[in-house]
Amino acid sequence: MHPPNTLEVNGEAIRHERMLRGMNQTALARKLSITRPHLSRIELGRRPVSGPLFARIRAALDMTADELLASNGGLTRKGETHDQHVDECRERSRADVSQPS
Repeated sequence: MHPPNTLEVNGEAIRHERMLRGMNQTALARKLSITRPHLSRIELGRRPVSGPLFARIRAALDMTADELLASNGGLTRKGETHDQHVDECRERSRADVSQPS
């Protein structure tokens, strides 16, 4: 049972968005004004977040509330699953690398 006035978030989606932005946990934790272990527990789904922290995470990672909430089933902006989104991002990265500058 989580404390009142907290939200269970999709920690996997937070981790994914953090990594897409090339941030490590320490950098994001600093940006959110929390400790790295606190962020780790959030990403692992072991710790809910307060309303103000929810807002800071959304802003820092440019995520919608639906993307961030654990109850959304892990859907991304396009309504695809998280795994589908990861696969699409990998394909785009491969294409970017293979394109001559």
